[in-house]
Amino acid sequence: MAKTNEQYITQISPATTVKGELVVENDLRLAGRLEGNLRCTGDLVLEQTGVIEGDIDVAAASLAGVLKGKVKVSGKLTLENTARLEGDIDTKELVINEGAFFQGTCQMNAAAGAKGSGKSAASLEV
Repeated sequence: MAKTNEQYITQISPATTVKGELVVENDLRLAGRLEGNLRCTGDLVLEQTGVIEGDIDVAAASLAGVLKGKVKVSGKLTLENTARLEGDIDTKELVINEGAFFQGTCQMNAAAGAKGSGKSAASLEV
Protein backbone atom coordinates (compact mmCIF):
# COMPACT_ATOMS: atom_id res chain seq x y z
CA MET A 1 0.00 0.00 0.00
CA ALA A 2 1.37 3.40 -0.98
CA LYS A 3 2.16 6.02 1.64
CA THR A 4 -0.14 9.04 1.59
CA ASN A 5 2.76 11.52 1.47
CA GLU A 6 4.64 9.70 -1.30
CA GLN A 7 5.54 11.90 -4.29
CA TYR A 8 4.77 10.43 -7.69
CA ILE A 9 6.33 11.44 -11.01
CA THR A 10 4.64 10.71 -14.33
CA GLN A 11 7.18 10.01 -17.08
CA ILE A 12 6.72 10.03 -20.85
CA SER A 13 9.61 8.47 -22.76
CA PRO A 14 11.22 9.79 -25.96
CA ALA A 15 9.50 7.11 -28.08
CA THR A 16 6.00 8.14 -26.91
CA THR A 17 3.50 10.55 -28.54
CA VAL A 18 0.39 11.68 -26.67
CA LYS A 19 -2.44 13.34 -28.62
CA GLY A 20 -5.15 15.27 -26.79
CA GLU A 21 -5.46 16.96 -23.41
CA LEU A 22 -3.20 15.60 -20.66
CA VAL A 23 -4.12 16.17 -16.99
CA VAL A 24 -1.50 15.21 -14.40
CA GLU A 25 -2.08 15.37 -10.64
CA ASN A 26 1.63 15.25 -9.75
CA ASP A 27 5.01 16.06 -11.32
CA LEU A 28 5.63 15.29 -15.00
CA ARG A 29 8.89 14.50 -16.81
CA LEU A 30 8.31 14.60 -20.56
CA ALA A 31 10.97 13.38 -22.99
CA GLY A 32 8.49 12.45 -25.75
CA ARG A 33 5.90 14.43 -27.67
CA LEU A 34 2.58 15.98 -26.58
CA GLU A 35 0.17 17.26 -29.23
CA GLY A 36 -2.44 18.95 -27.07
CA ASN A 37 -2.87 20.95 -23.89
CA LEU A 38 -1.35 20.09 -20.50
CA ARG A 39 -2.66 20.82 -17.00
CA CYS A 40 -0.31 19.73 -14.24
CA THR A 41 -0.71 20.38 -10.49
CA GLY A 42 2.98 19.64 -9.97
CA ASP A 43 6.22 20.56 -11.71
CA LEU A 44 6.94 19.99 -15.40
CA VAL A 45 10.37 18.97 -16.65
CA LEU A 46 10.51 19.09 -20.45
CA GLU A 47 13.61 17.17 -21.47
CA GLN A 48 15.81 18.21 -24.41
CA THR A 49 14.10 15.56 -26.58
CA GLY A 50 10.63 16.69 -25.48
CA VAL A 51 8.16 18.58 -27.67
CA ILE A 52 4.85 20.15 -26.67
CA GLU A 53 2.50 21.64 -29.26
CA GLY A 54 -0.25 23.12 -27.11
CA ASP A 55 -0.92 25.29 -24.09
CA ILE A 56 0.35 24.41 -20.62
CA ASP A 57 -0.84 25.34 -17.12
CA VAL A 58 1.58 24.07 -14.45
CA ALA A 59 2.87 24.86 -10.96
CA ALA A 60 6.53 25.24 -12.04
CA ALA A 61 8.47 24.31 -15.16
CA SER A 62 11.98 23.65 -16.40
CA LEU A 63 12.09 23.57 -20.21
CA ALA A 64 14.99 22.14 -22.21
CA GLY A 65 12.99 21.04 -25.28
CA VAL A 66 10.55 22.69 -27.70
CA LEU A 67 7.24 24.24 -26.70
CA LYS A 68 4.81 25.97 -29.07
CA GLY A 69 1.85 27.41 -27.20
CA LYS A 70 0.71 29.55 -24.29
CA VAL A 71 2.53 28.99 -21.01
CA LYS A 72 0.95 29.65 -17.60
CA VAL A 73 3.17 28.91 -14.61
CA SER A 74 2.04 29.80 -11.09
CA GLY A 75 5.62 29.64 -9.77
CA LYS A 76 9.01 29.63 -11.48
CA LEU A 77 9.62 29.05 -15.20
CA THR A 78 13.17 28.18 -16.27
CA LEU A 79 14.29 28.07 -19.90
CA GLU A 80 17.40 25.90 -20.08
CA ASN A 81 20.10 26.63 -22.69
CA THR A 82 18.56 24.17 -25.22
CA ALA A 83 14.97 25.41 -24.80
CA ARG A 84 12.93 26.81 -27.68
CA LEU A 85 9.70 28.51 -26.65
CA GLU A 86 7.33 30.11 -29.14
CA GLY A 87 4.32 31.52 -27.32
CA ASP A 88 3.08 33.83 -24.61
CA ILE A 89 4.19 33.46 -20.99
CA ASP A 90 2.28 34.25 -17.79
CA THR A 91 4.44 33.46 -14.76
CA LYS A 92 5.49 34.65 -11.33
CA GLU A 93 9.24 34.17 -11.88
CA LEU A 94 11.29 33.71 -15.08
CA VAL A 95 14.85 32.49 -15.67
CA ILE A 96 16.27 32.40 -19.21
CA ASN A 97 19.64 30.68 -19.52
CA GLU A 98 22.21 31.57 -22.17
CA GLY A 99 21.42 29.81 -25.46
CA ALA A 100 17.66 29.56 -24.88
CA PHE A 101 15.23 30.92 -27.50
CA PHE A 102 12.00 32.71 -26.62
CA GLN A 103 9.60 34.47 -28.98
CA GLY A 104 6.33 35.89 -27.68
CA THR A 105 5.05 38.08 -24.88
CA CYS A 106 5.70 37.75 -21.17
CA GLN A 107 3.51 38.83 -18.28
CA MET A 108 4.95 38.49 -14.80
CA ASN A 109 2.70 38.53 -11.75
CA ALA A 110 3.77 38.91 -8.12
CA ALA A 111 1.19 36.25 -7.26
CA ALA A 112 -0.66 33.74 -9.43
CA GLY A 113 -3.60 35.47 -11.07
CA ALA A 114 -2.63 38.94 -9.78
CA LYS A 115 -3.42 41.98 -11.91
CA GLY A 116 -1.52 45.19 -12.53
CA SER A 117 1.93 43.80 -13.24
CA GLY A 118 4.21 44.52 -16.16
CA LYS A 119 3.79 43.05 -19.62
CA SER A 120 6.35 43.07 -22.39
CA ALA A 121 6.82 41.69 -25.88
CA ALA A 122 10.01 39.85 -26.59
CA SER A 123 11.93 37.96 -29.19
CA LEU A 124 15.02 36.79 -27.44
CA GLU A 125 17.89 34.46 -28.13
CA VAL A 126 20.44 34.48 -25.34
